[in-house]
Amino acid sequence: MNFSTFHRRQYRMCIVNTCVVILCAATLITNVSATSSPSQRSGFESSIPQNVKLSDANRTSASSNPFLVTAAGNTPVQTAANSFTFQPINSPPDVNAHEDTHSPAADWWAARATVALAVITFLLAIFTGALWWVTLQLSRDARKTGESQSARMQESISEATRSTAAMQSIATATKENALLMQGVMCKQMRAYLAFDTAVCVPQDDNTQWRFEVRFFIKNFGHTIANAVNVASVLQIMEYPLPDSFDLNLHVEEKKDAATITPGQAFYFRSFLGRMLSKQEILEIKKTNTRMMYLYGTIRYEDIFGDVHHTNFCKFCSWDVKDNFVTTNVLRHNDAN
Repeated sequence: MNFSTFHRRQYRMCIVNTCVVILCAATLITNVSATSSPSQRSGFESSIPQNVKLSDANRTSASSNPFLVTAAGNTPVQTAANSFTFQPINSPPDVNAHEDTHSPAADWWAARATVALAVITFLLAIFTGALWWVTLQLSRDARKTGESQSARMQESISEATRSTAAMQSIATATKENALLMQGVMCKQMRAYLAFDTAVCVPQDDNTQWRFEVRFFIKNFGHTIANAVNVASVLQIMEYPLPDSFDLNLHVEEKKDAATITPGQAFYFRSFLGRMLSKQEILEIKKTNTRMMYLYGTIRYEDIFGDVHHTNFCKFCSWDVKDNFVTTNVLRHNDAN
């Protein structure tokens, strides 16, 4: 049982006890009033029956001498003359003597009623004090309960605010995660085109066939690469390649260009701009002063509609067995 329930029960008991005491007091006062009030008159008016009339002889005798009237209650009344015996008295009766006469029972009931009223008044004072105390405790308990409920409501509001902020953070994180996963999926599933291998076709002085490099572009991604356009240049330049040399090329944007499926490789061709002398061929193969460079740019679209590019820049060389080899230059080898 908590504090509030206890005081509510005490409050109800005090109200019930107070009502019982008030009812008892009212009942006692009613009984005392009924007992102490006279049930019949006393004195001369009560000694004479109202239905009896005196004769003229008796009135004459009564007017000349004082008398006391006694009535025979058991004797039938025939006439007024023989129904009453008149006895003279020496002194006139006191007609107010009955007002000073009190019954012992009435005095006893009055004393008992006074004591009972005092006890009831004392009990009423106790119950009133108890009722006041319980009411005070109930008001304090109600105030404490209200303060506690207000504090709990504030905590609930704060917790709801924190929950709302947390849910908003979760929603934002979920949205960002979805966008991130979408980006990751696109990056994972898109096409990736890059420079794979190359072969060299030497020049032929008889047919005037210039040096040609056939390089392979391969799709290393998981989806098709559309609108594949390649621009490349094969050129003799100094070694090492000067940083000031511009390797950027313009690539045509043809939508009906090649399409490369995942894992598939297409080869493209690039030629020197002129025929080389034997001395120049010996120089690019045996010395490190001049090199034949192959550079260019690959442009394509993935299945998501995004445009990508891959740059490449290689210098060509031959080993001791005259095998053709391509090696990356330190710049212009990047992709998006």
